[in-house]
Amino acid sequence: MEENNIWKIVYAAGIFSLLVLFFAYYLISPRDGSYFNDKKTDRIAEFKNTRVAGYKENKKIWEFAAKSGWTSHDQETTFLIDVSKGAIYSDGQLIVKELSAPRVSAQRRSSIVEAGGFAADKPSGKSRLTTWLDLKKVSTRKKADSEWIKLRTDFLKYSPENKHSELSGKVELRRQDSVIFAQKVAIDHEQRIADISDGIKVSRKDGVLFSDTMRYFGQEEKIAAAGRVKLNITHARYKTKLIADQAGFFADMNRDMRFSGSVEVIQGKKVAVAQAGVYSLPQRRLLLTTEVKAVFEKASAVVQTKSVAQLKNQEAKDILREKTFLTADSLVIFTDTGNAQAGGNVHVYQLGREAKADQSVFDEKKETLILTGRVLLKKGKDWVSAQQVIVSIKNKTFEASGEVKAEFKI
Repeated sequence: MEENNIWKIVYAAGIFSLLVLFFAYYLISPRDGSYFNDKKTDRIAEFKNTRVAGYKENKKIWEFAAKSGWTSHDQETTFLIDVSKGAIYSDGQLIVKELSAPRVSAQRRSSIVEAGGFAADKPSGKSRLTTWLDLKKVSTRKKADSEWIKLRTDFLKYSPENKHSELSGKVELRRQDSVIFAQKVAIDHEQRIADISDGIKVSRKDGVLFSDTMRYFGQEEKIAAAGRVKLNITHARYKTKLIADQAGFFADMNRDMRFSGSVEVIQGKKVAVAQAGVYSLPQRRLLLTTEVKAVFEKASAVVQTKSVAQLKNQEAKDILREKTFLTADSLVIFTDTGNAQAGGNVHVYQLGREAKADQSVFDEKKETLILTGRVLLKKGKDWVSAQQVIVSIKNKTFEASGEVKAEFKI
């Protein structure tokens, strides 16, 4: 009997010990899967201070130097931290070089590369991606740095299958003497085209340009801007504001910029509208053509946007009768002096007076328009020829001189 009691005690003690163990395990065991983070279960082949590369069909797709990194447990993704000296290839052609970023990930099957800056990943204090981008014509020769575009962005995603990249965040594209700022850029590496959108601003050495959308053609280094294009030009003390529906220009700022569709220009004492315009930085001039109309104000007058609306009105001549109003085939506005030249079928109206000529010159300092060529002055219902007519914007007068040196005022 005593032996049976001993075994009962042993069994009870064993059961009690098991209950205690199960209870303790319940208290210390995790309630969700967060305990099994990537550091413990999802990482294999961790490495430090190494250079890794990705290939597809025996072609190199990418190559990066990283201070640390790892491959996911399923071997599908490679993660890299504090990346430098990165390179991305398309059909064996180097398209991205000297890439630096806080973090990069690369997919094994799709070879998609994602790179950018993350708040939690700043091992060296870097928070953004920087690199050099090639959008020029495909070539086997080594290109000089001047042929590459300097790029800064928050995020980059490259898909080798589509030969396409997406940039987002605070994107900066620097080429020669200009920088393009935007929030989104989509790049077709095969066509060498970049579509730019959201918050576009182009910083140039002569001013700033804004537009709703923009397309960059890499091979020609040409840019097509659309959707209310605005160009603010500053030369010396003169500021010229130009607005148009579309614009076409080049990375080389010595080449002409062309504007079309409802062109508007405001500069100091003058406002002009036309259907087309060409701006030359080297010549410091803006040429307006097709349906050119302009109004010249007094020095003390404040030019407002309503003047633009009045010029576009079919009855502009009557609406602006209190001001000096001009129409011509073309009008050149100089961005560094404020002077202007009109040519072809020039008509000038002021307080019911009217004159026409082959050309005219506006002097910014003197506030005068001088009409020359075949000059005709309207007197009543008749036209009187004259050698020239001087129109004073400030004094609101017409002065004419004839070939016989007869002078008169009206």
